[in-house]
Amino acid sequence: MGKTKVRQSTPSLFEEVTPATDELRPVHDLRSRLKSIHNYIYANDRFKQHAKVFEELMKLLFAKVYDEKRGLGEFTANGDEGEHIRRLFRSAASDGDMTGVFADGEKLELAPRTIVYAAEQLRTVCLAETDAKGAAFQAILGPQIRGEKGQFFTPDPVKRLLAAITDPEPDDITLDPSCGSAGLLVSSVEHMRTKAKPAAVKRYAQQNVIGVEIDPTLVRVARLNMMMHGEGRSRVFSCDALSSWSVLAAASDGVLTEESVTVVMTNPPFGTKGKVDDPKILSGFPNVAANRDRQVPDILFLERIMQWLKPGGRAGVVLPYGDLANASLGYVREYLRTVGHIYAVVSLPPAAFKPSENSVKAAVLFIRKWAKKGKPTRYPTFRAISRKIGYDMHERVTYLRDTSGQYLDVDRNPLPAAKAKDPEWLAANGVVDEDISDIIQQWTAFRAEHKEYLW
Repeated sequence: MGKTKVRQSTPSLFEEVTPATDELRPVHDLRSRLKSIHNYIYANDRFKQHAKVFEELMKLLFAKVYDEKRGLGEFTANGDEGEHIRRLFRSAASDGDMTGVFADGEKLELAPRTIVYAAEQLRTVCLAETDAKGAAFQAILGPQIRGEKGQFFTPDPVKRLLAAITDPEPDDITLDPSCGSAGLLVSSVEHMRTKAKPAAVKRYAQQNVIGVEIDPTLVRVARLNMMMHGEGRSRVFSCDALSSWSVLAAASDGVLTEESVTVVMTNPPFGTKGKVDDPKILSGFPNVAANRDRQVPDILFLERIMQWLKPGGRAGVVLPYGDLANASLGYVREYLRTVGHIYAVVSLPPAAFKPSENSVKAAVLFIRKWAKKGKPTRYPTFRAISRKIGYDMHERVTYLRDTSGQYLDVDRNPLPAAKAKDPEWLAANGVVDEDISDIIQQWTAFRAEHKEYLW
């Protein structure tokens, strides 16, 4: 085992910190490790409700994030029956830089043997450098949260698509009004890393990224997810994005107001299971709910997004394909044309939301709100169809192969067949078979060709 590197000073929690032990490393099986811990808690502790099991797992991750950020190297199975990890959690909960996830005074309630088991699973994992943390969250949230009220997690390739085509800049104010576990917020920050200096990325993440989520459990998840990705104190508010503006302002210390953001990236709840019928809420949507006693949430979200955007602001929204095609919803599309330029539409394959237990065919609509100076009479729209999303209908990741079925690397060279049988090795060395990357390249060329119509 490598020697622990003990720091003599306590750095700011969200500064870059060297991993505390020589053994910390990124892993490709975080999802399976977290599921293993989850299942161990369920089988061995007294908690039988999924929500409580998940809450205790979140506490472990919270302590692990704190340990990494502080450079302590204490998240280990060191023989004291996990008492040191309980102390880590208490320290994290009382730390001013980690507010909003767990309150000071909350306790890690797991049995000692469970804490030791979790520590052994995560001891050498470097969360800060491990990809697919969002996918790991999705795996352990489960159907008790996922899929209720039309909530569905956004697949990673779709997150990249939304970030690339909305293309936030460091000065943009980016909002997800239905942020779930903050996957799209994280993707906007990851996108920013490709175009801005670290100081600008940090400022953007902590000051210009805003999330709204109605589910209190997911608010905690979102805040922790942002911390796991190194961005810390992002503003995630617990409220219903369809509430009146006065309610939204009160819930956010005045942050959530009309025409206050420049970019929206969101996958709002959709489907016919839950229609909104509260007259007070419907009255806030005069264009898509007028003279109606109920309306589906995704349609209401469209108008709310346009209300939220500043003139010239842009949005990427995951929607049921029917919103763009059904004749009965023509009034919605007409409203959108009057308030903005639909500058891109990307159709997604049926497998896109299968891992989230949703079989609804979906598309991504990109729209830019008209500037106050008026709108052109003609303008271009980018259109694309995605047929490969990177996994199949059985939730299995699909990797690039040649015609003989042999896996290929990023240079299209065959991978060793024997090594490719190892799922972790393949995840590290294979190439996910998806066409979103090609669509992003096509969009980039389209944007350059039509820059006078865009931004």
